Amino acid sequence: MNTHPLRRPTPADNFGEKIMTEEYLDAEFAEDREDREIAELARRPGATFRSVFGGAIYNNARNVLSDLARERGLNSREKEAVWPGVLIGQIGSRAAQAREMGLEGAPDPERVEKETQKAAQFRQAYEAVSGVSLDHPARNIGGMSDRAQEEIRQNFGSPKLSAHERLARAHAVPSVLREQAKELHDTGVSEYTESAIRIGEHLSTGERDREDRRRKPVRVKSRGGPVL
Repeated sequence: MNTHPLRRPTPADNFGEKIMTEEYLDAEFAEDREDREIAELARRPGATFRSVFGGAIYNNARNVLSDLARERGLNSREKEAVWPGVLIGQIGSRAAQAREMGLEGAPDPERVEKETQKAAQFRQAYEAVSGVSLDHPARNIGGMSDRAQEEIRQNFGSPKLSAHERLARAHAVPSVLREQAKELHDTGVSEYTESAIRIGEHLSTGERDREDRRRKPVRVKSRGGPVL
């Protein structure tokens, strides 16, 4: 949009500004609502990193994955290859905040860094096995005009990796991750990605589990009486 101070705004400009303002406000309200929910969860008895942040981490990670899948045209196996990195990114973004709040169970920076590196290596391993880049600009251009597609290909090349690129990725990661990536590519399932899926689901039930523990009756043996 032309924003020259001497130019008179047009109806199209006003409409565009209205849409942008509404999107901005929606995002702001959603963020404020999440902050309020987290503050409320943190005040509850027995609050932990998982009970306070688990739901937000899981939901935000799923939203990020959905956006990536739509933007890059990821198939189901590619989404699983990306999921560990998306999840640990959300965990890391909340861990420091949780430590400042004194919440039990917050992962330390060294653990987050280690898992972040592992997720990145697994993604590289999957690209080496599949022969396709997972974040290449030319991945999902089928809906564009022929001219636009050709321009992107000229500027960025093909998402398909050369033999040299695949070999470089394979040599940059541990053999165990290459084996896991091949298993995911060939069968649709791998121990590493299944573990990441379970971790996400475990985080999502943190507040419910905290509440269940709080409501569970304490078993106390009285003198000569039954165990309560």
